[in-house]
Amino acid sequence: MRIENILPVLASVLAIGTLLAHEPGGVRGALHWQRSSGQSGDTINHHLTGRCQAVDTLVRVPIQTGAGGLTLIGVSEGSTEQPLLSISDGSRERTVVTTSRVASLIDGSYINYSQSAVPQICTYITRFPSDSLGLSRTATIGRVDRRDLPVSGRSGQMAEYLLYGRPLSYAERRKVESYLALKYGITLSHDGTPLSYVSPDGTVYWQASRAGACVRHVAGIGHDSVSGLDQHISGSSAETGVLEMSADSSLRPGQYLVWADDGGSLRLRHKRGETSCLERTYRIEKTGSAQPSVMVRFNGGCLVSDVTLSDISRLWLAINATTGTRIGTTTRFVRGETDSLGWTVFRGVEWDTDGTGSDQFTLVSEPDLFVVSDTVQPTCAGSHDGRVSLRMAGGTPPFRVSFGSLSMDVATTDTVVTIDSLSQGLYPLIVIDSLGRIYTDTLLLSNSGMPDIPVYDPVVLSYGGSQTIDASANATSVYSYEWIMPDGTSIAAPELTVSRGGSYQLAVTDHSGCTTRRELDVYQTPQSRIDYVRICPNPTFDGNVQVRVQLRSEGAIVWRLLDADGRTCARGSLRDEPAYAFTIHLPSPGTWLVQVNRGKETRTVKAIRR
Repeated sequence: MRIENILPVLASVLAIGTLLAHEPGGVRGALHWQRSSGQSGDTINHHLTGRCQAVDTLVRVPIQTGAGGLTLIGVSEGSTEQPLLSISDGSRERTVVTTSRVASLIDGSYINYSQSAVPQICTYITRFPSDSLGLSRTATIGRVDRRDLPVSGRSGQMAEYLLYGRPLSYAERRKVESYLALKYGITLSHDGTPLSYVSPDGTVYWQASRAGACVRHVAGIGHDSVSGLDQHISGSSAETGVLEMSADSSLRPGQYLVWADDGGSLRLRHKRGETSCLERTYRIEKTGSAQPSVMVRFNGGCLVSDVTLSDISRLWLAINATTGTRIGTTTRFVRGETDSLGWTVFRGVEWDTDGTGSDQFTLVSEPDLFVVSDTVQPTCAGSHDGRVSLRMAGGTPPFRVSFGSLSMDVATTDTVVTIDSLSQGLYPLIVIDSLGRIYTDTLLLSNSGMPDIPVYDPVVLSYGGSQTIDASANATSVYSYEWIMPDGTSIAAPELTVSRGGSYQLAVTDHSGCTTRRELDVYQTPQSRIDYVRICPNPTFDGNVQVRVQLRSEGAIVWRLLDADGRTCARGSLRDEPAYAFTIHLPSPGTWLVQVNRGKETRTVKAIRR
């Protein structure tokens, strides 16, 4: 027997109907198609362990005499090695396929592949040698009868699988895998290369080559009537409990919305004069006729911020056309509201309003009224050739706008105000809406003649830490440098060591007397009052975990047990100790979050029950 191809892929879960007339991916001829029961199209498609029942873990399927081979494609879960398939002729097992390897029991040869702790799609295809076509074979799914092997029965779950009595072609495998990928919230890839998603009629509804860097955590909603799939709520199995989308109305056959991200962090980037923006970019691709509006849910508890967010800050969905990702005057914003579970919900979101087939989006953290801007930096030669365009986001019009020494009235949020003839300098911005809400900021315009002087991202210092900045590190010419401290004092040198928070100004002058200015914002994190939170055993099999919390000083804590959706399932409080050890019970298999609060400081640790 020759092993032709093994394609392990990440995966996750959903629910589906059981109409036997359907053909997964439009590929006919499955000898056996097994799906888990107890699911519906309203069930989010991840959380395999907690939300779907395991399929029959022992199925024996006769393989037709003279068959040229077989193909197994299935979705499984389990962090330990478990059997997927064994092939026997008569009473003798010849080949074993597990979640970790494929092994020939005749000659002892094997192929190992990397194992994932998250649900995955396993594809196995083989062609039988011509000299054994007369043999009668049996495929056993979910069990190995040999006691001398390190695996026997399954302890995890196999949500769905298909067995074909022939080797599927590459195009056929891609269609079946795409059906499973959309259904279970997986990211299709092979040897690290992202793969596109294909419908039964051959339509590519997620084009990996067009996605750029946004190929992580792929998920989508869509209606595949050939496969019997009406997936109208979805999230990624590789990153559960962060971002989910659902259609507000029924999807039509052939309609798909698929999204992914660039793997950026869930940290909010704060820089004076710019919108506080997530360091992660998402891309969404639309296929089919006019799409319904969509509800987007984001778990704000996953966000990390280097500054303390104001009580008036909220999350906004910021949507750009594919041509650019920068937050600016052409960005569309959708205001979010916090639901009872602590998620931020964006309702009635419309994608691809420009008809290009895709959008890029991210999240911003701003108050009910804020301002976005596009800037053309001035030059020394032009002196007053800088320009700023402003657009109000949120708020209730009309607006009173002050920029530098200028004042004006703005009638709507769609109005873009452009101010020309600006030179280098700091420009205070004040906006007041009709309800009296006030937004203030300061924009720095810098001469653009020195591209080798970087624009600095904010620096975050740990408590008691410091960092040295060398403005001349990438300079290609000889300049003079002056750093201005937050207290107004100055240092005439390219190097600056910062050890406290504040706004630092840098002036760089070339041989002709042209000066460009830069700004460096420094944030200093407060001293942590929680030393660590540890969980043992993790994972657990009986559901009981020991939580150990070490504080920097004696104090009270509040702990919560959250499910993967962020819902509080249990809570408790403890007082007046520098260290705590207590037991929490995880009610069912799956991924859980243990959250510990001391004052305003929060630590969250993932706990897994197998």
